Amino acid sequence: MANHFVSRLAGTHVGSQGRLRACRCWIASSAGAALLLAAGVVQAQPEADEKPAEEAPPAEGTAPAEEAPPAGDAAPAEEAPPAADDAPAEEAPSAETAPPAEEAAPAEDAAAAEEAAPAEEAAPAEDAEGESDQAAEESEAADKPAEKEPKKKLTYETGARGSLPGSSKPPGLGLSPHAPPRPPAPGGRAPSFGAPTDPDEFTFTWGGKISAWQAVGIARKPGVRPDGYEGQALHSPPRTQGKLPYWAGGALSWFFRYGNPMVSANVSVYAKMNGWERRGHYSLADGPDIFTAYLAITPEPLGTLRLNMKVGAFRENYAGPGQWGWGIFGPMLSVRGYGEVVNGNLPISGSTELSVAHGVMVVPSVDEDFVRGSGKGWTETGRTSWVHHAHAGVNYRNQYQLKLHYARAYGTDERTHLADDQNTADVVETARDGTMDVYAVETRWVADPYGQVGLSGAIYDFHNGMSVHDGIWWGIDWTAGGREMINKFVGPVSHGNGTLAAVSAEYGMSLARILWHPRGFDGKAPDVRWKLAGIYHRTVRTDDPDFEGAQGYMLGTELEYQMLSWFSTTVRSYAEKRHTSTGPWRAVIVSPGLVFKSDWQSRDRIELAYSRSFYSRAADINDAEPLDHDIFILGGTMSF
Repeated sequence: MANHFVSRLAGTHVGSQGRLRACRCWIASSAGAALLLAAGVVQAQPEADEKPAEEAPPAEGTAPAEEAPPAGDAAPAEEAPPAADDAPAEEAPSAETAPPAEEAAPAEDAAAAEEAAPAEEAAPAEDAEGESDQAAEESEAADKPAEKEPKKKLTYETGARGSLPGSSKPPGLGLSPHAPPRPPAPGGRAPSFGAPTDPDEFTFTWGGKISAWQAVGIARKPGVRPDGYEGQALHSPPRTQGKLPYWAGGALSWFFRYGNPMVSANVSVYAKMNGWERRGHYSLADGPDIFTAYLAITPEPLGTLRLNMKVGAFRENYAGPGQWGWGIFGPMLSVRGYGEVVNGNLPISGSTELSVAHGVMVVPSVDEDFVRGSGKGWTETGRTSWVHHAHAGVNYRNQYQLKLHYARAYGTDERTHLADDQNTADVVETARDGTMDVYAVETRWVADPYGQVGLSGAIYDFHNGMSVHDGIWWGIDWTAGGREMINKFVGPVSHGNGTLAAVSAEYGMSLARILWHPRGFDGKAPDVRWKLAGIYHRTVRTDDPDFEGAQGYMLGTELEYQMLSWFSTTVRSYAEKRHTSTGPWRAVIVSPGLVFKSDWQSRDRIELAYSRSFYSRAADINDAEPLDHDIFILGGTMSF
């Protein structure tokens, strides 16, 4: 047995030399064949996948001697041990089936070396009959043209699920260095971004934003100065009126989501921290608070109809002229509370899609004597509001949009001693229910690359509107239900009855997008971005004679020049005018600033700004505490 093992090693060595000589001969013959083929002397050989039958391994015992395996893979005769010394008789090859060693083809025969099967594929003698049958079948199969296997469609079940964890999804050469990490599946392995995973698995994600702004106002000297008043006073936060380009103080927004594409739980936490006196117990709305908490459900499409639903506590915005729905001055209608909303989208052609939505929400009340009951924000002492809203629209080529919106808020007033209106001291009011109806139309034109134009109009109708809390919390500015809109636009002595009409428009553009057209602009280059917005409002009907036919406007513009990846300059300006019983109320603010960022498209920023304010007499009416005209601001935001 040992001698046989030694002879196998020797045979392998001799075979290596034989294969080397055969390789040289094959290269020479291939080069000659190429020259003959180029000269047209010989014809081209069959295709690579059409293997000739004569190249199939021959059956043992039937093949001629010259087609036997080359000597390089068989032991030389002088080194081959007798069969009786190596193995039992049943394992020795028989003389009839095994060709004698001296009949083996010489290794120098290049044709035999090229066509012969490798030594490791030669079958032992005892399996010769089985291998012969197999060789015959392979010979018959080689005569048939090769059939191409159908290409399998790669799906999760056929591809990723049967692959090793971490295998990549074809196609793709690699990942962007900005690719975010994929959230891990709870309780299991955390796959890398782009790794194949079950699309229906539940994942957990979170993010948020931190903002901090500090503003200092240069105080003006009061008209009536107390004794010993001297020096320059500073106000922080400053005394201002009108729209500002920042929110003073620190704030934290935190967003959590757990679910899959069909159902997810969403929670947002918000905290506005402007000093210890404005936290928690002293002002519930400014302390850490669960801002929204709802379930989002997206069932399987019903044919071409796609549905999605929300159930819980959340907000919905409608009829905003801005490109992303809010704009500089906000939407014409925004609802909030505890309830549900169902949205549906139905394509009616390749370029047109219909959309519908409907929801019901409620803002509950707390007991009238509950201490700081209205400080929570979504509750009110003694008043409960129910909101019913419906919407329908059409979208053409994602370029032209037309939507109609309707909402009605029902206010149930259960107050006893807090219901009395302080403006009517001679009359003691009792609790009464009220309504607030909103009819709005929204249009939008995306005129790429020249920007987008949004135009919205709304009519607000109040009946005992002071009894309606803020289920409808935004209309023309913050509404607090019916209270703020009635005091500002319908009249404080209107008893909450009146009708108000408004039109809101906004235009936004990117200069680089226009100049780069028709090439796409990815935002990673210098750019000038500009927004212009305005609202015009008019009181159509009111029970307050001082506000009959009153009108006003809001104007705003925002300009930013992004000159470097880390630096830009901004100019913001806002103006507001409305009617009051003491005269026109007017406030104008101009605020240039410098912005520092980490990258072209980074949402993180640090800003240094200066604001100059101008007020009318009706806006700056208190000489003892005059408003600040000069304000310096330093702040920043960071997203995570």
